Amino acid sequence: MIRRKIQVMDKQEEWPLSPENFLQSMDRCPMPELFNVIFFPMHDSGKVNEFGYAELPSYNEAMKIWSLASDWESLITKQPNPKTATMGLVIHRLTRSKEVIDILHKSSHTISYKNIRLQNSAWAKMYHN
Repeated sequence: MIRRKIQVMDKQEEWPLSPENFLQSMDRCPMPELFNVIFFPMHDSGKVNEFGYAELPSYNEAMKIWSLASDWESLITKQPNPKTATMGLVIHRLTRSKEVIDILHKSSHTISYKNIRLQNSAWAKMYHN
């Protein structure tokens, strides 16, 4: 079932993203199945909410599992998630280092240097027009 959902999601995003599309990507959630695969082995039982996610008693635990599930989904689908896009933009702004971005991109922690440059130029043009 997860494999079928991943095949449906197998579309690449076009860069640069508009500010609206970038914000919409921030709302994209990891698949409930991945979230639950991480949660249920650590807990004997639990309820699932109306969205299919296991209900957690702790917000901090939920955010950690959410982040990990999001990373897994990005690695499986080979698509950037909002965290990798934001991290790439922030790290590039802090370091201005292509080498750092390339290293992080090779290990799937950020979007590519090319996409960071496209995104930055597109937003700069929008700001100056």
